[in-house]
Amino acid sequence: AIHSLRIASEERPTSSVVFANIGIAYLQLGEIDKACAALRRAVLLDPLNSTALFLWSDAAFHSGRDGDVIEPLRLYLQHEEAEAAAWSRLARACMRTANLDEALKALRHEASIRDSSAVWNNLGVVRSLRNETVRALECFKRAVEKAESPDDWSAHLAARNIGQALLSRGLLDEALQFT
Repeated sequence: AIHSLRIASEERPTSSVVFANIGIAYLQLGEIDKACAALRRAVLLDPLNSTALFLWSDAAFHSGRDGDVIEPLRLYLQHEEAEAAAWSRLARACMRTANLDEALKALRHEASIRDSSAVWNNLGVVRSLRNETVRALECFKRAVEKAESPDDWSAHLAARNIGQALLSRGLLDEALQFT
């Protein structure tokens, strides 16, 4: 498949779709570096190719290169402000690169589009990283309340984060009551 796609890229060197498909093929082979390079090229050819951008963002996250996708995500969001998945990925990349102010802004945008347990848990994580424990606890509580089902993974993470925040403040009795 890679060979056929390489031939297609020679015939259509400006096709974002071809390079996105090359990136997908490399992802399926577990070759993250090559996938990132192909997906980056796809995004450079078409900054609004959400498939390529989101796959690149996810691959960059798994390889610890979140900083590579921040600018392309910002550019994309200038045109697609209502795309919750893009705000989520920007927040994740900013959080991983310690740009907590921008992560918080991105999560607020995401929450205005998609009010979910996952968003509220992530807001709590950013608040916690900013040493805003009380506000973090409020966010985690909201995440638990927003659970869509008893097995909502984000709500479970938020509950764990509540316990961890209480313990970090030395509130053992409260943590035990909570759990």
